[in-house]
Amino acid sequence: GEGEACAVCTGLGVTKTVGQETCEDCPAGKMPNDDKTECLLCSDATIRPEGDSSCTPCPRPTVSHPNADRTACDNCSDGQVTNAASNGCDKCPAGQIRVGDATLECSECSPTEYSNDARTLCVPCEEGKEKNSDKLGCDDCTAGKYRDASVDVCTDCLAGTYSDEASSTCTPCAAGTYQGQAGQATCLQCVRGQYRSADMPAHQCSQCADGTFTNQLGQAQCTNCQPGQASMGDRTGCEDCAEGTYKKASGAGECLACPVNTYSNQPKTTECTVCGEHKYTKVTGQTQCLDCPSERTSEAIDNDSDLAGNDAAKQKCKSDLGAGCYERVLTTIYGTFNVPWLSATETEEFDCEFDDDDRKATVQCVVVDGKPQLKEDFNCINTEKSGEIENLANDETKTAEEKSAQLEELTNVEETNVENGVGDVAAVNDVVKSITTGTPEGEDITEETTENILGAVSNVVSSDIVVTGDQEEDAVNAQTE
Repeated sequence: GEGEACAVCTGLGVTKTVGQETCEDCPAGKMPNDDKTECLLCSDATIRPEGDSSCTPCPRPTVSHPNADRTACDNCSDGQVTNAASNGCDKCPAGQIRVGDATLECSECSPTEYSNDARTLCVPCEEGKEKNSDKLGCDDCTAGKYRDASVDVCTDCLAGTYSDEASSTCTPCAAGTYQGQAGQATCLQCVRGQYRSADMPAHQCSQCADGTFTNQLGQAQCTNCQPGQASMGDRTGCEDCAEGTYKKASGAGECLACPVNTYSNQPKTTECTVCGEHKYTKVTGQTQCLDCPSERTSEAIDNDSDLAGNDAAKQKCKSDLGAGCYERVLTTIYGTFNVPWLSATETEEFDCEFDDDDRKATVQCVVVDGKPQLKEDFNCINTEKSGEIENLANDETKTAEEKSAQLEELTNVEETNVENGVGDVAAVNDVVKSITTGTPEGEDITEETTENILGAVSNVVSSDIVVTGDQEEDAVNAQTE
């Protein structure tokens, strides 16, 4: 009334003009200012619904924020969370998502997934790819790396393997190639003098064995030197055995010095020549023989100064007088036998080198027309080749074509200069069986495999296999099979 003092508005009331008789309440979302002259919006992070007397924050924990007129809290959309000031929403960081009002925080996608632009879905990277650095897509694995389901990120290929870009697996190096380091995009060719077959470790190549060589890059196997030849030091080729040395077989091995009482006077010798009658050599590796004492008696031989201390030479000269068979190394397909001095009719027995049982080889000194000579009687079955051929039969890593080709090569006497024995016939039969039984039903044996098998069989059938004693029954059984 007139003359009465003005009263201060209380609660939500304000007077916006002079002389107002009543206070009016601020609407929802607003509060009076300090002097009660106007209504102001609730602060950014608060609301005042209708009926509330003050501005209050949106409830926590939630992903809500005040609406524009500060009358209610609105939820953030999927892929967003309440910002730090609690007055709005921010998109989840790259590589994270949020879905559903009950989810209050963004969650990280797995190591093999990235987040879509809306941050509502984790998308898996395909094999051969990995999540990129911005976590919003996938990058191809670089060459030399791979990723499959077992790993989270692109991983270096192991030594002995390689990969192209975007690979889910690493590829083993092919035969004739290798890779000694991890994480490589290619394999390297074996250098000349080295090789690597498919069943060998792929992280390195191996040097060819004595008597074999490679003269081209990237070889899966070494080539045999011919009989009478050995491989060069770097295994890139072959060189002839020098005079005084020999090498009987092709392939592995080096040139050997001719034994005492033998010689060779030509290069590329496959077998040393025994010194003629009344001739000898003092040491190994000789290119010519010396004359025995001109007086053809045992006493003269024992007293000859040139022969002093050389029993082997003395034995040779005495043998030529008919006294017996001189000491020598007897090399055969059934083993190497060190034959001592044998008097006429004397016999020496040896274990067969490549047989596991008690088979024996017998050597007897006999005199024919006044000349002592060795008579050999081998009751052996296996040769050094028998085991190699049998291993081929049991090798499950080789294809039928590879087996048959190696079989034909091993039995080729003209190529190897080593005769086939009784045990080789049986071993060949085992290889042929392994090829025929190992060929899947309904699948034909290739023409090349057939030709190789026929070649191997022809090799053993045409071999000059000398059969003695207990060998006869074994030979008949093997050839029948």
